[in-house]
Amino acid sequence: MLKQRLIAYISVVFLLFTVSACQTAGSSAGAGGPKVQNKLHLDPQMSWPVEWNKVQGKKGYFWVCGQNSGYVSVWDDQTMEKVAHIDFWKYEKDLMIKAGKTIDKKTEDWIQKNVRPHHGWVVPGAKYFYVSNNSKKSDAFWVVDTKTFKIVARFNTGGKGPLHGAFSPTEDLAIWGNVKDKKKGVITFIDTKNHKVLDVVKTTGVQTRDINITHDGKRVFVGNQGWDKKKGIKGSIDVFDIKSRKMIATIKEAQGLKGMSMSKDGKTIVAAGRRLGKVYFIDVDKMKLRATVDTGGQPSNISFHPTQPKVYVGLYKSNEYVVIDLNTAKILTRIPGGKQANALYFPVGRDDIAYGANEKDTFISVIDTKNDKLIKEMDTPLGSHNIRYRPDGKIGFASCKRSNEAVFFDVDKMEVIKTVEVGFGNNGVRWVPKAE
Repeated sequence: MLKQRLIAYISVVFLLFTVSACQTAGSSAGAGGPKVQNKLHLDPQMSWPVEWNKVQGKKGYFWVCGQNSGYVSVWDDQTMEKVAHIDFWKYEKDLMIKAGKTIDKKTEDWIQKNVRPHHGWVVPGAKYFYVSNNSKKSDAFWVVDTKTFKIVARFNTGGKGPLHGAFSPTEDLAIWGNVKDKKKGVITFIDTKNHKVLDVVKTTGVQTRDINITHDGKRVFVGNQGWDKKKGIKGSIDVFDIKSRKMIATIKEAQGLKGMSMSKDGKTIVAAGRRLGKVYFIDVDKMKLRATVDTGGQPSNISFHPTQPKVYVGLYKSNEYVVIDLNTAKILTRIPGGKQANALYFPVGRDDIAYGANEKDTFISVIDTKNDKLIKEMDTPLGSHNIRYRPDGKIGFASCKRSNEAVFFDVDKMEVIKTVEVGFGNNGVRWVPKAE
C-alpha cells in the first residue's frame, strides 16, 4: 500500500514538473489558448502579444526612422544621447558599387527618392530590427542587427512600398503588405529566422496596408487601402489561411480603408474607412462585418483602451478623436485634437492617460482617458506621428514627420525634456532592449 502511494506521489510530482516546464517554454492566450512562441514579442503595432513585463528594468534604446534623410538613428533611453547612425543611402550605394555600377547624379537621385526607411519593427527575440521602405518604385526591405547596429541583410518583398506588416505569435513568420503599389495588392510571407521571402500572394485589391494575424496564428486579415471609384477599386478586407496561404474570405462591406487593428482579446478587428467616413467592426471568428459606425471626419488610425471596452480613432479632417464603445459600436464622445489627428498612444502600464499625435500641428494632445477629456496640448515640432515609451512608462519619444526633429518627454509632467535631430520625414519609432 505504501509502495503504491509512493508511486502515485512520484507520478503527480512528475506531472506538475512537466506542466511547469511547458508553461516556462511559452505562454498561452488564456486557458486552452494558442501556444505563444518562446521568444520576446515586443513590437506594439499590429502584432500580438506585446510582452512589456519581460523587459522591465532593462536598458534600451529608441530607434527612429528618418525617412527623407535616409537613415535610422538610435537613442539611449536614459541619457537621451545618440548611440548609432545607420545610413541606408550609403548601404545601397555600396551594394551598387560592388555590383560594378557607376554612381552618377541620376543614380544618387534615385537612391534618395527610393531608399526611404519609413518604419522599424522589432522581430520576435529582439535580435533583429526590420526596416520598411516608403517607395513607389522599390520593394527593398532591410534587416538590422540590434547588437552591432549594422544592416546585415536586404531582400525584395515583391510589392512596392512594403510599409506595414505583422509577426506571427506562434512561428518564425512575418506577413507584409505593399501600400505604395497602385497596380497590385500582395502579401509577402517572410521567414524571420533566415530573413527570406517564402511566398508572395495576391489580394483582391491594391496597396495592401495593415495586417492582423489571429492569436492562434492560423489566419491573417489584410486591409487593401487602394481606392478608385471610377475603376471599381473599393479596398476591402481579405482573410487568408496562413498554412495554405489561400484566401478564405473577403469582407466587401469594409471599404476605403486606412488603419486597421485587432482588439486585445483577439475577437474584434476595427478598421477605419477613411474615404467614406466610416469605422467598421469585424467579428474575427465569423470573418464578417459586425457593425458600421458613421464617424465622418476621415477616420485614420485605431487605438484600444488597455482596460476598458473603448476604441479611439483619429479623425484627420475634423481634427478630433472619436471614442466608440467596443461592445455596442456606439459613439461615446469626441475629444478635440490637432490638425490631422492621427492616433492615441498609451504609456506602458497606464490606462488613465494617452498622448495623441497630430500630423499637421505643433502639439501633442494629452488625453485623460478615464473621463475622455483633453487636459493639455504639449508643444512639439511640426507633425507628430509615432509615439513610443520606455517599459517603465515614464519617458516617451515622439517622431515629428514634418520636421527633422523628434522629442523626449516626461509622461507624468506632460512636458518635453529634449528635442533631437533625427532626419526629415521621421516616422516610425520603436523601443528596443539592449542586445546581450
